[in-house]
Amino acid sequence: MSTELNLRFPDANHVIVRHGLDDEGSAQLPFAIPLFEKDLRDIQWYVETYGAHSLGDPDDSEAKRIEAQLPAWGKALFKSVFSEPEALRRFNSFQDAERESRLLTISAEHPAILALPWELLHDSSAQDGTFLIHEMPSISIRRRVGGATGGHQPLKPEPKDVLRLLFVISRPEGAGFLDPRADSGPVLDAIDQHAPGRVICEFLRPPTLDALNDRLNDSTKPPVDILHFDGHGVFDRQGNLPNRAAAAQVIRLDRLEQILRDKRVEVPVDSECPANMGYLLFENSDGKADFVSAKKLGANLHRHKVALVILSACQSAAVGGEEKMENGQPDRPMGSVAVSLTATGIPSVLAMTHSVLVYTTKALFGEFYKEVARHKGIGEALDNARRYLANHPEKYEVQRGPNRVALKLYDWFLPALYQQGSDLSLLKPATAGRTAPSASEGASAAIRSNLPKAPEAGFFGRKRKLWEIERWFVGSTRRITLTGFGGQGKTALALEAGRWLTRTGLFQAAVFVDYSRMQTRDAVAVAVSNLGSVLGESLIDPAAATAALAKTPTLVILDNLEALEAESLRALLDTAAPWSEAGGSRLLCTTRRPDFGHADYRIEGTFVHRRMPLDGLGSKEAPDDALEWFSSLTKLPPAPITPPPAREALINLFERVKFHPLSIRVLAQQLKTRRIAEVGERLGELLAQPRDGPSQDAPATANEDTPAGLMASIELSLDKLDAASRQVLPRLGVFQGGAFEDDLIAITG
Repeated sequence: MSTELNLRFPDANHVIVRHGLDDEGSAQLPFAIPLFEKDLRDIQWYVETYGAHSLGDPDDSEAKRIEAQLPAWGKALFKSVFSEPEALRRFNSFQDAERESRLLTISAEHPAILALPWELLHDSSAQDGTFLIHEMPSISIRRRVGGATGGHQPLKPEPKDVLRLLFVISRPEGAGFLDPRADSGPVLDAIDQHAPGRVICEFLRPPTLDALNDRLNDSTKPPVDILHFDGHGVFDRQGNLPNRAAAAQVIRLDRLEQILRDKRVEVPVDSECPANMGYLLFENSDGKADFVSAKKLGANLHRHKVALVILSACQSAAVGGEEKMENGQPDRPMGSVAVSLTATGIPSVLAMTHSVLVYTTKALFGEFYKEVARHKGIGEALDNARRYLANHPEKYEVQRGPNRVALKLYDWFLPALYQQGSDLSLLKPATAGRTAPSASEGASAAIRSNLPKAPEAGFFGRKRKLWEIERWFVGSTRRITLTGFGGQGKTALALEAGRWLTRTGLFQAAVFVDYSRMQTRDAVAVAVSNLGSVLGESLIDPAAATAALAKTPTLVILDNLEALEAESLRALLDTAAPWSEAGGSRLLCTTRRPDFGHADYRIEGTFVHRRMPLDGLGSKEAPDDALEWFSSLTKLPPAPITPPPAREALINLFERVKFHPLSIRVLAQQLKTRRIAEVGERLGELLAQPRDGPSQDAPATANEDTPAGLMASIELSLDKLDAASRQVLPRLGVFQGGAFEDDLIAITG
């Protein structure tokens, strides 16, 4: 059971307070908007500019000033609504209903009311008052737009034994890139842990509006209960945004933001793209941005009985306009995606009022889906996720003076819940004894794989490369080859692609064949043997392997192909090409060779095979991936005994090894015991030495293709060895992979 306190705003200057169904409500009480345009600009600067760009010490002071204002703004909102005795009496009665879940609903049609940060409501009637989200039991704050449904009754969802969640992850070219796993990864983790098999996740591929319509209209599949859009959203106050963006040839999201403000770009008026309209950026068939308006999306979702739409997109709950009220507040006509979707009869829409950090959505949705899996109502699940964000404001590390510190951002109030009906749990309580697979379609219990476990330090960088691999395989590409020098992370990227694309259902199996650890001339037989082992079939020849791959969509990873002799390599490439054409199976190769010189693996003039060269993990202008990788490595034991290096000093050091990933790993270990000035000086000496080939102290795996920065980094790590140890060290090279101690001693002496 739940109790509701409804704040209905017939206009921007009055409010009617009603508690429960039996309450006729108060009279129209005076209401004055307590936040002015500057306050709203401060909030926007805090969550969008300060949060996104990790600015310096002076901005830290401004951020702290705004943080201190959050409870003050919340109290001001509270006083504006509950200053009259009859309003406060109803709030107190509502607050005393401690045995029930409590819903505080903002009912309005006026955009200036909906645009206020109601999630900050702070009880100012008591000395120990707090933000309402911290009340126990929960007080869920939601918005409702009067008349938004246009006469359509909102869907009344019934709790189910199993929910269907459809992810739409859209990353159109030129629209700014976000990690495509940031939302979905934590969601899959939460579901696997708290409701395995009870929330089944699908991924829309490709993420186009046509594909969405096809899935929603497919009666052969279970209906979608939750639609989760993960991508970009924009709000256009002028109108005609898609045409203005096309005329300006927008290629980056930051340029798109300029277009949103630029009134000089004039194109013919389009009635389908009016002013004050929100857009989600889907992809078109070419992978470029498709501006899908709130109106158009609402029309396509109409009456599909989706219980919850989640818009993990910036400004998806934004509203806007031009007129000004007497108190300086904008009179904003409504065109937000969230508001428009309520007109389709969708009972609950969760959206973002501002641009939001990936770090925030990652934590928010992991916690939110965990609570949904625990059978909580949508409002209560969101409240618990908000509290988690409030208790964990740390986002990422920034440089402050000589130290790296966590940037704290209190942005728990950004998600806005629009809800037309009751706040109900979507998931029934679990039935005792029920067993089920994991969250993703093609559940992990059914996934067949011989992939090694993910490294403890995690996978950093290459997010765009990982997304490109997925996009290419969804399209017409059947074979991809990752190329680059040793230590560039080719194997790491291939393995991560295997883990991710099996977990998200693109493949049902992944077969990994590492030729660097095999001494054989029959590379085909080795691959067939691995395929048979993983797929659980007795495969007598390559043709049998092709038939098996046609039945089970499989990602075949052939690793370190430079280790094969020319004849063996050609036979393998000849055989593997048909494997990549079998049903939904695909082929992913790694090699140091820039070109196989094989007709089926051409690097120009075809989409069937594509080459993906890998270089350094960033650059001096874009060092964040390398810095995150270094930070993760330093957290592994043993703990550093030297002070943490300054950001700029680290970047300069990494630049000397061209941001080579394996070199960074070696340097990270050295910087645990040696100061960065010492490491930099010694690295410079080693890099300055002439290099005609691997030194006598270099690992046995080094060759003429090994980058100079890696060789110097490795030699740096040998500095503390005495001359005798350095002399015998190369003898260990033949024991790569391990050896029994007595054999090792007997052979090496």
